[in-house]
Amino acid sequence: MNEEKGVPIRKVRIFAGKMMSPQPLGGKTHRDASLYPYKRPVYVSLGSNYCMALYEGTDAGGKLKRTYEIISSLKAAQYFKKSADKRDGMLVPQSDGNGYPLRCILKAGTMVLFYESSPEELRYCTRAELAARLYKLTKFSTQQSKYGVLVFRHHQEARPVGELQEKGGPWKRGEAYRPLIKMLHTGFQAYVEGYDFDLTVTGEIRFKH
Repeated sequence: MNEEKGVPIRKVRIFAGKMMSPQPLGGKTHRDASLYPYKRPVYVSLGSNYCMALYEGTDAGGKLKRTYEIISSLKAAQYFKKSADKRDGMLVPQSDGNGYPLRCILKAGTMVLFYESSPEELRYCTRAELAARLYKLTKFSTQQSKYGVLVFRHHQEARPVGELQEKGGPWKRGEAYRPLIKMLHTGFQAYVEGYDFDLTVTGEIRFKH
């Protein structure tokens, strides 16, 4: 209420930051329709990302290819609201447009074991060597819609994130310790927790295959 003029305030205009990426909410419109079409839909922020689906397959030449799809928290909430008993694997397609099958679904907190050339490297690692390869996914995003960007933090790293520097590129044997690893989805080579290995409550790594 504007007390001086006695005029009630019925609408408030909110300015959203550029990073919020507002999108129309499923055809929902404002109660009081505007004269301008672009003002009629209800816009909401997509919020944080819920998960990244990774797909792997080979092209006609036999070369390994990876694609990805990011699911926003908003999309995931709308999906699970429809049916509480649906599983994550049904949230994303089981194959991409090229027919490549779903490799895994990554979420913040997912643990991975990096390898350089082949998963067989992990079979001959000591416990200490496996610990050096064990990282946790902290965030993921998209770069120009062409590349998925993943950031991993070493599982034993306890320093505040503000003191750490991201270093890019796939993981390599013999490299200097990197507390934060940033890479594109095309360079992701790792075993994934829940798909390829499990972690026990005591921190033991148990391979699933």
